Amino acid sequence: DTARVRKSEIRLQSYQFNRGFFDVKVASKIDSLNNKKVKVTYQINTGKPYVIDSIFRNIDSPIVDSLYQNIYGNSLIKTGETYTAENISNEKKRIATEFRNRGLYHFQENYIKRPDVDTIGKKNKLNITFNIGNRIVKNADSTYTEPFKLYKINKVNIFTDKQVKEKAIGIDSISYKKFNFYSSGKLKYKPKALTNAIFIEEGQLFSDKDKTLTTRALSNLRVFSFPRIQYVEDASGNGLIANIVLTPLKKYQFNIKGDLTHSNIQQFGISGFTGITFRNL
Repeated sequence: DTARVRKSEIRLQSYQFNRGFFDVKVASKIDSLNNKKVKVTYQINTGKPYVIDSIFRNIDSPIVDSLYQNIYGNSLIKTGETYTAENISNEKKRIATEFRNRGLYHFQENYIKRPDVDTIGKKNKLNITFNIGNRIVKNADSTYTEPFKLYKINKVNIFTDKQVKEKAIGIDSISYKKFNFYSSGKLKYKPKALTNAIFIEEGQLFSDKDKTLTTRALSNLRVFSFPRIQYVEDASGNGLIANIVLTPLKKYQFNIKGDLTHSNIQQFGISGFTGITFRNL
């Protein structure tokens, strides 16, 4: 199928192009053999790879530009190295992760546009420019842009019952070390035991990493099912309220298990297990 042969040429060329061989040329040759068979030969001339000469940035938001300078030292894109599309993709992911761990609550990877690659006037060298625009805000039917800003955690609420937010009466609330606890009736857990597993704290910058650590630590207590952590902008528009919603598992759980076995020395075997789980922080 000559169409598939041509498609293979395009794929081989694209693969080498993404590895920095911009002058790659791919050709194919089809030879007829006996018994109604053919031999396909692909000829690939990669040429010399293109090396990164200079790296520039074009960033609209001042705070983003400042953060970029702070994290640039760990960049995966370095001058003097061969250009690869994979490194560009990994660098975009790294930048987005660093920004979201340093207070940029609204930042997403898609705000990092496809970098400009300039090879004009250079012999097997290129310049790369990273472009990062302002935040896009949608308001009803209109859309506008504004500079990104850093968000701090202004309040941390912990709901020990996922339904407590829906109830209007019978809610108990206490504060412990800048954490606000809400429960249906009297709080059933020691605040210290819960706060030891929470890495999101009032006054700190927003961080995806803190959210991940908190989710993992609360799950490891094995007292709650997978926790939900939600962020809401406060009235000032410059801070966040972190709502941690927990769903308690049953305090007592009785387990019964059975197993049937077969082996070379035993045709048939039965084993059983009974146990009780007592969840108590």
